[in-house]
Amino acid sequence: MDEFDLDNPTLEGDDGQDGAVGRQDDDLDNEGEGGEGAGAAARQEADHQHNAAMKAARHSGEVDAEKRLKKQYDDTIAGYGVPNPYTGKSFASFEEFLEYGKRYSQEQLKVKAQKANRPVEELEQDDEDKKFLKQLREKEAEKAESEKKAQEHQEWLGKDLSAFIAKYPDVDAGKLEANPKFKKFAGSRLYQEPLATLYEDFREFTNDTEAAALAKKASKDERSTGAGGTSRDTVLTAAEQKELNEWNARYPNEKMTAAEFKKR
Repeated sequence: MDEFDLDNPTLEGDDGQDGAVGRQDDDLDNEGEGGEGAGAAARQEADHQHNAAMKAARHSGEVDAEKRLKKQYDDTIAGYGVPNPYTGKSFASFEEFLEYGKRYSQEQLKVKAQKANRPVEELEQDDEDKKFLKQLREKEAEKAESEKKAQEHQEWLGKDLSAFIAKYPDVDAGKLEANPKFKKFAGSRLYQEPLATLYEDFREFTNDTEAAALAKKASKDERSTGAGGTSRDTVLTAAEQKELNEWNARYPNEKMTAAEFKKR
């Protein structure tokens, strides 16, 4: 398949005519000078009123939903007919049930404190410490998993770049990834799907078979000065990624990106 001009690709259906949005903009621009300001002010006020109405409707809906959910909980608790040990009467609401739980927990804590011959406050602090340590372990586990996924993705990017270069040796991957039209076409798929697949889809979409100056590899002079580089040049090894993570954690005010780490 021939290369094509990434700088000026011809999109299917692009016949040089203005689209519907452009024609609408022209129509708005052609309003009389006297009515233009008034029309804009009226549209702005209408938008403001619409947004305010939508916000009020959402708030009202949230309040109604909360009331319905509370009533549902209250009806469920009351339907069980379970007596409250402190009053002897059946629980009438979910809130009453929660209050019973708090009171029961406090009494159990007092009993535990008496058996351990320790102040209740110390036991409460122990419980808070346990909760904190649990949350800390969960955060550390999440961080480790996130770093693992990031490292795996970095390794995939390196392999994907090698595969692209092997398949399209005459295409400058750095210029391709930096090309605004290609980036707009690829969107969120960029760096998530194989670059070769995106490049092939882009060529098919643009329907342009002309040679692409921007898609050609940079000249020897450009390569010698590092032109046409790609964000994939910042791929770190597992050891480098670990060292970078430790640096950023130790010095949060002097954090480095992968590129900065490579250049240090």
